[in-house]
Amino acid sequence: MHKTILYTTCIMTAFVFFLYPGVPLNAIEEKEAIEIPLIDNPPTLDGKLDDPVWKTAARF
Repeated sequence: MHKTILYTTCIMTAFVFFLYPGVPLNAIEEKEAIEIPLIDNPPTLDGKLDDPVWKTAARF
């Protein structure tokens, strides 16, 4: 079963990246760069976004 999943994944990856003409390869290069800020203290992962570090998070 694991070989079947591996083969299917490889074939689908090849299809998406090499055979599918829907997205030109240079379309990725034309996108705007996203700046990810460095932080000193990690945010508290409690499901609330009131931690001050979330105010400096990257938005995209």
